[in-house]
Amino acid sequence: MRHRDTHSREEILERTIQIIEHHGEAAVRVKDLCDEVGVAVTSLYHFFDNREGLIEAAQVERYERELRRAADDITDHISACRTQREFRSLVRRLLDMLCAHERAGARLNRINVIGSVQGRPDLERRIGAAQTAFHHDLAAALELPQQRGWIRRDLDLAALTAWFFGQITSRILIEIGDSDIDGRAWNRMATEAITAVMFGEVRSIRSAA
Repeated sequence: MRHRDTHSREEILERTIQIIEHHGEAAVRVKDLCDEVGVAVTSLYHFFDNREGLIEAAQVERYERELRRAADDITDHISACRTQREFRSLVRRLLDMLCAHERAGARLNRINVIGSVQGRPDLERRIGAAQTAFHHDLAAALELPQQRGWIRRDLDLAALTAWFFGQITSRILIEIGDSDIDGRAWNRMATEAITAVMFGEVRSIRSAA
């Protein structure tokens, strides 16, 4: 029974995440959701207390899920670097990937979750804790490169990762609506700014790779 309960909770949560990502929070209707998943409404209330509890759990899960994937992937790649050249090449590839227009959907999802914390102090606390943990996980992964002199030694690494991902997330400003801002120009400026902060160089990271 416990296994079935866990499975049912995961099914409810996963379907709620899908609904939010495609149609927004307003489209989450408890009865329709339970009918679709095949569980009683009382089960949903057992797992999440109420609809608001379900929404908050889904928002936290979708946010933490992205952060976990990113932290694990980036940490693994940093650990594999053996030289400064390899590390700088990795940073270049990460910037190319993270700044790609194809990741606009991921940025929009991130902004959607952040915006959803307004008026929800518990959700704000949980999202903030997840984001802070993410920054510290990446900071820990950057400690060895910093010790080796691949990153400026005077940098606060947790602050660096927070600023870095703040820069990348802000690209959404030219990805919504019918913006005529040149994305390639934005990418070049972001790359040069991040290079200057990380390496103390005001030049494109491509020339240092």
